[in-house]
Amino acid sequence: MCNRANPQCTKRCGGCKVAVYCNPAHKRCAREKTEQEETALRASSPDKNVFETSVGMFWAVLEMRPYLSARFHLMMACLDIRTGEAVEAALEHAMDMLWLCGGDNQGVRGYVPGMLLRLGRDQDACDFTKWRATVAWLTEKKHVLDDMSLPTSIELLVPLALMKLRMMRDVWMLQATTEERIAKGKAVPDAWKMRWLKYHALRSVLEERTDTVYQTDYAGTVETLTNQFRTLAILNPHPYANGQLSVYMQGSKEEVVLVMRQSWYSWAETENAVDVVRSWMG
Repeated sequence: MCNRANPQCTKRCGGCKVAVYCNPAHKRCAREKTEQEETALRASSPDKNVFETSVGMFWAVLEMRPYLSARFHLMMACLDIRTGEAVEAALEHAMDMLWLCGGDNQGVRGYVPGMLLRLGRDQDACDFTKWRATVAWLTEKKHVLDDMSLPTSIELLVPLALMKLRMMRDVWMLQATTEERIAKGKAVPDAWKMRWLKYHALRSVLEERTDTVYQTDYAGTVETLTNQFRTLAILNPHPYANGQLSVYMQGSKEEVVLVMRQSWYSWAETENAVDVVRSWMG
């Protein structure tokens, strides 16, 4: 009955200060057993460093699942702190978990595009999304983004829609500013366009698309981006932003709740993004 709720157990262990015993004999017996376990442990060969031997397969090491789970919850806690530093920290945790667990059993990859968009790294978000859609172990069908007839995860469509919206907004603004300068009889050289993008564009992704920026008429580009965005933005996200996570099937309302949880901040922090979706949804 030692170490249980027994009023006779009054002899406290002098080492751990926690275990209690009912008499000195039991205390000595427990001490001897503990010393035997300690001796065997110290004599055994050291454990292998899982960070060297099991990178990419952490989920297969059962003892490491609590570590991955704890780090996932830490990532989520960071995302609730709406500062750039917190998002950077969350992204670092996410990329580390993808490195440690190649199978991504916790669905970390669904959060990465939203983090990159919140940090203004639109091109990185686009590259990551395309990687997710084309890497073989993520889907049985490669290059799903190249064939719109193939089923595509909503996790891919939501960040793509926001990327299109951001680019569309910048092209709109550049077109309006260019037309205003032309109406005033001012020249619109390519160097001026690049300077305008540097100081006024919502994101810097257009700075790398000189073929788009150096156009004299942006109507075709605006129409293309608008149609692409309308195709992707098929759901009004607001009703799902505060939903509770639960088990879901592909294409269900519960999946929408999960995806909006992953990306809602990136939409909310993009000026007028949600309003544009609402206006087009009627």
